[in-house]
Amino acid sequence: MSRRYLFFLVTISAACFLLYLVVRHAPILGSHQSHIVSAVKLRSGQSSDVGLPSFSLCNCSCSTVNSVTRAAKGRHATTPASGHQTVVDVNSDPVRHDVVMGTRPLGSSVVIMAVMRTGSSFVGEIFGQNENTFYLFEPGIPLENELIAHNETSVFMQQLYIDMMNSLYRCNVTYLDFYLKSLSGKNQNTILKSAPRLFDSLCPKMKRGGSGRFLCGKVSPIQFVQKCREKRSIVIKSIRIWHIGMFLPLIQSANLKVIHLVRDPRGMTASRVPAMNVVDNTSNKLQAESFTEEMREYLIRYCSLSLENKETGLYLPKYRDNYFLLRYEDMSLDPERVTQLLYNFTGLGAVPETVSKWIAENTQAYRPGVYSTTRVSSQVYQSWRKKLDFKTAKAIENVGRCAEMMEHFGYLPVRDKSHLKNLSFPLLAPIPAEHDSQKYQSYRFTG
Repeated sequence: MSRRYLFFLVTISAACFLLYLVVRHAPILGSHQSHIVSAVKLRSGQSSDVGLPSFSLCNCSCSTVNSVTRAAKGRHATTPASGHQTVVDVNSDPVRHDVVMGTRPLGSSVVIMAVMRTGSSFVGEIFGQNENTFYLFEPGIPLENELIAHNETSVFMQQLYIDMMNSLYRCNVTYLDFYLKSLSGKNQNTILKSAPRLFDSLCPKMKRGGSGRFLCGKVSPIQFVQKCREKRSIVIKSIRIWHIGMFLPLIQSANLKVIHLVRDPRGMTASRVPAMNVVDNTSNKLQAESFTEEMREYLIRYCSLSLENKETGLYLPKYRDNYFLLRYEDMSLDPERVTQLLYNFTGLGAVPETVSKWIAENTQAYRPGVYSTTRVSSQVYQSWRKKLDFKTAKAIENVGRCAEMMEHFGYLPVRDKSHLKNLSFPLLAPIPAEHDSQKYQSYRFTG
């Protein structure tokens, strides 16, 4: 047997095994009626419809791939569990056809790309409070939970999530029964946080903001789609996609607008540690010994990808017009002005009075709680300086590419303990012109 032939057999076998892994996830991204959604769905069949890249792993005689292809194109539904193709012409049912095709009126699609403890919930709420937006908070959580429930640790998790987001931006929930289930039968606060535009239809007994707690109704596909299509903009907040390159297919097909939210890595770490329950509860301070290897690896990834995302978003033509670099600190110092810039970027126009009122109420008061969105924002952006000791602050600065990241984003290093603790010495500066785009310099912090 020649080496070339052996290599060919190994390659084909590996490709077929990968295809098996992809197809195996079909039951997870669908209901019991439609076990046909997976990472292959958009890759194989929908590319001609939505501009996503297609691929073919092998020429194996897998009938499931053909079924997925037809279903992804929205013309037929199949049930492969029996081993036979059951073809349903959805064009004969106007309601089902409408839901499957998932078309929506022209409007902006927006993603808030962030990591944990960078202020993404607050930024999300400035869209969630707008009645003209269809805002969804972390739809990737139900996807992760569904994978865990099926004892899956998918190597395709991020691609599955991108496929899910593509469907949501098209107001298409045909294969997302698990997501609708996650929104059904919840208390009012969960609905207000996860999908606020569904509140009035699911929770009719109380007005928004009431104090009573009760279980809201079940979300139907048609109900979700109708509310989705009514709005000018669909906004998704996500901390589960770390690299802007994953969004390129959606930028090309849905003109996706990417808000890249970053934060000083020292502040992000100081905020993240209490949320992860590894801080001394008596002092509420991060000690040097609490700086674990896991945190170090997290920072290495965060600082490196922050740099890569900025360079990609600012300078590559495919991304430039669809990218907005937002520092948490700029939002904290002048939330009203930055909100208007975000609204201009996303095509929403003037900030509604209701949103301005919400911003004032949630940045001029303090409400305790790790995940609260209510803070005195002009003070909070420096609060990490009280939580970190000098040794830990320097350790964070020296991790991986964090020193380089800080230089590029206008975060100044600490010189000594007194410099760290004296808040009159700023550790925030304008982003150097050589590391920024001219279109942003009009709103950056100027010192």
